[in-house]
Amino acid sequence: MKLKNALLLLLFLICSRTIAQKINFEASLIAQQMLGDNSSFKGENGSINFKIDDFWGYGLQTGMNMGRFNIGFDFIFGSTKLLSTNNLDLKVSCFDIDFEYCFLKKTISPLLAAGIGSVNYNESFTSAEGLNESDFSYNVGVGVKWIIADKFYVKPMYRLTFSKIKDSTDGLTYKGLSICLGYIFTPKMFRD
Repeated sequence: MKLKNALLLLLFLICSRTIAQKINFEASLIAQQMLGDNSSFKGENGSINFKIDDFWGYGLQTGMNMGRFNIGFDFIFGSTKLLSTNNLDLKVSCFDIDFEYCFLKKTISPLLAAGIGSVNYNESFTSAEGLNESDFSYNVGVGVKWIIADKFYVKPMYRLTFSKIKDSTDGLTYKGLSICLGYIFTPKMFRD
């Protein structure tokens, strides 16, 4: 799974450079707070309740900047606990394709975001035993994009990510703050 994520990231970065020769390209570091949620599994002797503990995920966000409209790709990695009768340490990775709309073409602009992707849960990166699955997710967010210097920006947001672990009775909602610190590459930077 770790190799798959690394290959996807490498492929995306190669493709992004080609695209950036024609339009603006953004790259940023992202920190995402994920406040956990509760659900349960149906067991032979009734329901087994569990909670995904709160955690912070860190990673990269890249995207295409087309004026007010952006298409972004998030790669976020973190670790947390699944709290139940048997507590499990989980590695969590998220991959999202997000669509953002900035309302103003100014230094500071409010923005709305929505996207789809996957949340990947792994008890271990080296073993397929235990909880090891990828689940569809979708997200919405609201925030501000602030161009703090010529090409640098900060993007604080509040995001909700919705997902459901297979065989669980209820979906999970991760909510929390995210912050991106990024750089905008222009087409002329990539010309020979």
